[in-house]
Amino acid sequence: MEAKNFYGKFAGLIRERIFLVGLLCVFLPLLSLLLVQFQSLSLMQRKSVQANNLLLQSCLESVAAETNYIYRLESEKILNLPVSALKDENSAAAHFERHKWNGAQVYFTYSNDGKAIRFFPTQIDANLSDAVKRAFYGRENEANLNNLTVVESDPNRRFIFKFLADNNGNTAGAVGFVLNNDFFVKEILPSIVKEKRAAFFPGEYGETVIVTVLDGKNRLISADQPVSGIDENVSVPLRFVFMDWHLQAQNTVVSQSDWSRKIFRNNILISCLLAAFLALALIIALRAANRQMKLSQIKSDFVANISHELRTPLTSIRVFGELLSAGWIKDEEKLRETGTQIESETRRLTYLIDNLLDYSQIEAGKKQYHFERGDLRETIAATIQSLEPQLSRKGYQLDFEADKESSAEISFDREGVRQVLINLIDNAVKYSPENKRILISFSENYGKAVIRVRDWGIGIPQSEQKKIFEKFHRIGNNLTHDVKGSGLGLAIVSQIVAAHHGRIEVKSSPHKGSTFSIYLPAGKNGNGR
Repeated sequence: MEAKNFYGKFAGLIRERIFLVGLLCVFLPLLSLLLVQFQSLSLMQRKSVQANNLLLQSCLESVAAETNYIYRLESEKILNLPVSALKDENSAAAHFERHKWNGAQVYFTYSNDGKAIRFFPTQIDANLSDAVKRAFYGRENEANLNNLTVVESDPNRRFIFKFLADNNGNTAGAVGFVLNNDFFVKEILPSIVKEKRAAFFPGEYGETVIVTVLDGKNRLISADQPVSGIDENVSVPLRFVFMDWHLQAQNTVVSQSDWSRKIFRNNILISCLLAAFLALALIIALRAANRQMKLSQIKSDFVANISHELRTPLTSIRVFGELLSAGWIKDEEKLRETGTQIESETRRLTYLIDNLLDYSQIEAGKKQYHFERGDLRETIAATIQSLEPQLSRKGYQLDFEADKESSAEISFDREGVRQVLINLIDNAVKYSPENKRILISFSENYGKAVIRVRDWGIGIPQSEQKKIFEKFHRIGNNLTHDVKGSGLGLAIVSQIVAAHHGRIEVKSSPHKGSTFSIYLPAGKNGNGR
């Protein structure tokens, strides 16, 4: 038994401290991670040069690969010439016009039948024509059918061509084009470098990276300035066209220590954001779990309380019925008293069932109200009169005070107002075990009909006063521990008052009692309908 009690206390302590336990579970691993990161900062500083160079190399490799892709793609489009067009100048010209590309300055075809090269456009620089002929003639026997061949023996007159096969698989001729070096240097390469630099070095880092192009003799081809410093240079050659050129890159502003510190700061920021996100998620989850636990407990208490509330009058009715059926009560006065008791318990049972049914209708949005103009004072007085016999037997005194000068003619639902009064009076009875006086008053104040129900009972703590109108909510303290109830009475009162476009207020102090005030529209249109 002691072990069971210890386990129960320990489990209760864990539930009460579950938020702190959750925070420790989240922040201790994160704190350990940050400490490990701090210890590894010196190692990151030593490795940052290598990491930076690897990143620069990856950037240049991507630039070279993109250059390769563009030139291969455009070459395949341009050199995909039908074999028949080798002998048809107009057909070849139309093909080149359809696939015109600024990266090519001259197109040409060669047919084995004519042993001659045709240029498109036909009027070209003689030096260019001679250079192509010198480079092309003599390669006829090196035919690599349908594969691209790049000739860069003359850096100023580079060209790409492809041998074409006839229907028998023999070499029928070739088609090619001369590269436009300026277009590559001024248009293609800057566009690729800008895109890749932004991808590999986003934001301010990209502005510190310089990418240059140098020829085989390390002469500057493209860039504002050459890369300086051998140790920090990264170089990657171009691998399809311009193969005698190579790309170089250097990070000119960010030092190794600055780089590592920025990485560390970013990691710290990410870790802190992650911790904050996890903490927020944990808070939300714990609150949801706590709310669910409370709701589950409230529902469990509701079932227990309502079972007790229903069982009590049923038990009384059953006992009185057994006494009557057994003929044990002979005295006429006793018979009358027993009948009154049965009637009282039946009314009590009807009141409980009505509350349950009304609440279910309100929750389902099916509750209907019948508003009619009438005398509110009469309804209040009639309700009090119907409750007096039962309550007087229990020692309670119901007093009714009404301002005779106030207008009592308003539009209201009689059964709804009656139920509000019954619930409030029943509430006052439950929580007034010693001072058994209950005062109901009616007055008019600034166009509002005001009904007040006051008791001198145990009162309501300030912290509970905003919650008492919530469904299933019951005040949990030592003073109310033995008081049974469904937790629906005040929730139903609040809903009915809202349906009348009114409001309800409570003023209460522990050990001094409570006053519930209901304000209903008392204008010409009553509830405003």
